[in-house]
Amino acid sequence: MVIGLAVLGSLSTAFQLAGVVSMLMAKVILAGGIWIFLTAEVALSGWIRRTGLFRPSVILLSCLISGLTSIVLTVKIAEMKRISQGQSGARIEVTDVVAGYTKPGEPVINIYFANRGNTPSLGFYKHYTLSLAPIDLDARDIYKCQEDTTRVFTKQALLDLYSDRSEMLPDTSQRFFSIPGFKGEDLDLIKNNFARILSGEMRLYVFVTMVYRDRQMQDGFYGVTENCFYLWGTVAIRHNCGDSYRQVQMPELLIPASPKEQRR
Repeated sequence: MVIGLAVLGSLSTAFQLAGVVSMLMAKVILAGGIWIFLTAEVALSGWIRRTGLFRPSVILLSCLISGLTSIVLTVKIAEMKRISQGQSGARIEVTDVVAGYTKPGEPVINIYFANRGNTPSLGFYKHYTLSLAPIDLDARDIYKCQEDTTRVFTKQALLDLYSDRSEMLPDTSQRFFSIPGFKGEDLDLIKNNFARILSGEMRLYVFVTMVYRDRQMQDGFYGVTENCFYLWGTVAIRHNCGDSYRQVQMPELLIPASPKEQRR
């Protein structure tokens, strides 16, 4: 019994070292293991008293029971640690937004981001949309705009992310991308309305989605960071309107099928 309790005591320490999600669950499993062990020990002791036998085979059987209990609980600890790591993993966050000018008359918004998780991220896709509004958008409109920003990817593009081995390590220096990234409708939208944004007449809403993976994610899942903010009256302050991180499956990122395709 002393040997068995020592084994279970070592497993209790292993739970703490494993960094499991729920220490309450760890204690429940440990208590269950102790109960099973003591029950088997009492039953075995009763059998020995009745038969008067105390052979090496009995000692071997007792050690075998203790060993199997240790193996089962150790495997459970490892599984809980793996789940815990999978839930944290890579987590890319928007860390700062800086608005300025690339040259006179051409405003630009730089989006800075970093990996605030505990494992490297793999691959990186980004997408953004802009929207002008004279008043604050309500929650339903914000949700729809963010959803439209996120569901823009093709199946092949998401599959290609599996072969992308470019990493972003946790808590390394910030990276950034610029809005707009090139000349076109987005630049014209900002440039033509920048004075109205600074005067407070209009709000410039920016919706950002970043998609990536990490080595601990299940197949078919992707890390998605969504961020929403708007500029109004000044470019020195951004007004947050929502941010989130989640792991989603491929269908939640695909371009919605057209009504004609849905009927097929």
